[in-house]
Amino acid sequence: MSGDHTNGLDCAGIGVWEIVPATATWRCSSRCKQLLGVAEDDDPLDALSEEDRRRFSEAIARAMLGGEYRLDFRTRERWLSATGRVVRNERGPASIVGTLQDITAQKVALEERELRLAEVAHDLLNPLTAIRIGISIADARYPATSARICSSRSDVGARNAAVWASVSTS
Repeated sequence: MSGDHTNGLDCAGIGVWEIVPATATWRCSSRCKQLLGVAEDDDPLDALSEEDRRRFSEAIARAMLGGEYRLDFRTRERWLSATGRVVRNERGPASIVGTLQDITAQKVALEERELRLAEVAHDLLNPLTAIRIGISIADARYPATSARICSSRSDVGARNAAVWASVSTS
């Protein structure tokens, strides 16, 4: 693959590829093969796990029907995103052309964000669990006091509801 567009995409760190389903060929730019971690003369499919090969085939089949191709997958070294579209000729779909981009930084940032959210959720739930346990212990030791507290909470709730009802009708 060559040309000014390919050179510009290569400078941006984006690989270019073309799949010709009729001949079962997948042509890749040098940058594309570099991103995949395969040698110039190696088959790009060698970079994919068995699971990703299956997903790759399914994505091609969907693209042939719908026109768009998108697949995120992991190689040995990085996360990649392949995006493309079907090119048609007078007989129908002729090939799928697209780009390949390294999205490792985005995937790592997303994983770190999800980990931080899980930690925050855990940290928030720990005090609530301690409060629930304390309430359960108090209920078990002092049932009469607990009943009075619950009763007074109900009274307060009823009074608040009455106040809001009178305010909203005014």
